[in-house]
Amino acid sequence: MLWYILNGLYLILWSVLLVDCLKRRHFFPIFGRSKGTKIFWILTFVLFNPLLTFLYIIFLILLLHPKVNKNSKSVVYGSVAAVIYTCVIAVLFNLPLGMLEKKPSVILSSSENQSLKENSSFLNFKENIALGYLNTDNKIQTLGSASPGENLRISLRNVMIVCQSSNPMLERAVRDFQKSLLKLPYIDEVSYYSYETFPKKGSLLPDIFITMAMPEFSENKFLHGRQIKALIKWKAGSSMFEEIYNLPDNQNNNPMVQFNITSEIRYDSTMAGIESPGAEYKLEAKNISNEMTKAISKQLENFLGNYEELPELPDYLFGNYTEPPKFSFLKEKSAVQLFSGNGLLKDNYTIWTFKDKQEISEALNEYSDAMKNMGWEEQIRGDDYLCMHKDSERMYIFRQSNKDFFAGPVPKDTSPQNSMIAHYESIFSDERLEKAIDELVKNNVDKNTLPIFERYFKTPQQKELLYSLVENVSASTLKEHND
Repeated sequence: MLWYILNGLYLILWSVLLVDCLKRRHFFPIFGRSKGTKIFWILTFVLFNPLLTFLYIIFLILLLHPKVNKNSKSVVYGSVAAVIYTCVIAVLFNLPLGMLEKKPSVILSSSENQSLKENSSFLNFKENIALGYLNTDNKIQTLGSASPGENLRISLRNVMIVCQSSNPMLERAVRDFQKSLLKLPYIDEVSYYSYETFPKKGSLLPDIFITMAMPEFSENKFLHGRQIKALIKWKAGSSMFEEIYNLPDNQNNNPMVQFNITSEIRYDSTMAGIESPGAEYKLEAKNISNEMTKAISKQLENFLGNYEELPELPDYLFGNYTEPPKFSFLKEKSAVQLFSGNGLLKDNYTIWTFKDKQEISEALNEYSDAMKNMGWEEQIRGDDYLCMHKDSERMYIFRQSNKDFFAGPVPKDTSPQNSMIAHYESIFSDERLEKAIDELVKNNVDKNTLPIFERYFKTPQQKELLYSLVENVSASTLKEHND
């Protein structure tokens, strides 16, 4: 109600002053006594800006001042000030300068090491100009879960955000969210990829994938204000998709905590005010960013309270990026590659998304046959998923569930049930893993680090070292030793 009242009052005031301007014969002589002064004031009304309406009121008062026509210096100073003020307001609030560009952005804890930056210019300061009143009524729900296990560690240093909406309000909110996350003491790097932009190949696998979407958005604009209702959903986890998080190999053969956080915000706001084009939705975005930061930081800090952080690890425990194999069915389906990089004990971690209108059983048969022709073997088959393996390579293909809103920029002429995900990994071979563990032993790595990798200790020498750290090893390892 207040929103309508404020806009209504301004509309009445603007109309009254416009009529006064059109009827008035005498003005403060900004451009002398000519018609130029009247045209100048009429143009300020065309811009429909409260700051210029306020300027007209000020000069209307000055016009009535008895000394204004007698003091030439006052006329000169007043005219110059009015012209400069009007030009500044016109540029800041009407020219489309400093608009957000939808480009990838990586922010590190040390600004000197930024690898990617948003385009900047001397006019970008105007993005901060947003003056007004914002009233919100938000409802947020957040759930988090983590895999159980002994000697698991958690790392939250590297975050990747991927946005699945081109809406400018969400775009600005997520960029604010990116900056807010970097203020958390346990996060060192946050990369952001807007709609239809992707990480370059060979990127290091992030500790946290965050995917954002806004399936519902409605906006009602009126004069200098708007009402917005939206549903914003986001997911954060050690994997981009919850199905990957639930893979048996991830649960049983991974030294890292596998976690998943789901959240949604029912956003309802009313804004009354003025803003430059580059600051559109700035007030709403800041509010949304604060809500998201509070929600995720609470969940992450719960995880940090239950699990130890992963210490700094030597480079030889991280894989060397290699290109994934070329799968014929992915090319035929015009699959979009969402991520391809390397990580801890992995030379490759790649995710594709694609559409397939076939029945799921027929589709899985097609994928299985194509991969068998390449020397792969079928490991596990379910109603809507397929696991294949070849030496130290693994491929998991599954139908995207309704709870995973991330589908990538693929054609929208098919139903969500036809969205497929292919997840490929090339992990360390047994021989290479053994060498890496031997290297850990030889280098006298910190005693708190070795138990993290106890599941990979295979040789008698490696196990004896682990047994010497009896206070840190898991109950299962102790039982094995005692037996």
